[in-house]
Amino acid sequence: MNLDISDSPIKQQQTVFDDFWVRFNRQITDGNGQVDFPTQAEMKPAHISTIVRLPAELAEKYSHLLKEIKAAYPGHYYYPASDMHFTLLNLDKLMTVNNCKMDAGLVTRNIKQALANVPPLEIKVNGLGLFPTTVFAKLYDTSGVLEEYRSAIKDAIVKTLRVAETDTKALVEGIAFVNLVRFRHIPE
Repeated sequence: MNLDISDSPIKQQQTVFDDFWVRFNRQITDGNGQVDFPTQAEMKPAHISTIVRLPAELAEKYSHLLKEIKAAYPGHYYYPASDMHFTLLNLDKLMTVNNCKMDAGLVTRNIKQALANVPPLEIKVNGLGLFPTTVFAKLYDTSGVLEEYRSAIKDAIVKTLRVAETDTKALVEGIAFVNLVRFRHIPE
């Protein structure tokens, strides 16, 4: 797949990924930052999120690639194909701050209704990136509607649960990514 990085919105997304690379690489190599590796119990965290699963064919390709990497570096958590996804909106803070109890069916219906008027989301996968504890696949919003999706979901949640908008957030605005490997320690 060819992705035109010179396209302005794509270039902006690439700049965010590049900034992450520089910041986290410096954090690891300079020793100025503390890298907190997840404990065994945190390896499969439970989150309340709105997600998009990778198409099975693409997830299987990544899974095949990860098998080769895992053979060389077995001590880390490798996401199974069935768990590969990107997060549209994380709702953990919403649930902990408000101690919410929600009708999942009602929330789902309202989110679907809110997204009915949003143009289709098109995502292209292009390259790998690195956080201090994670290898991830870079996703690019080629449709320009990722934040519109997040906003529509946020509005539906706020309306349905009658909570403050500040209690919902995207992990990183403007980009999306799929975690593939979570480190348990600095790889040798």
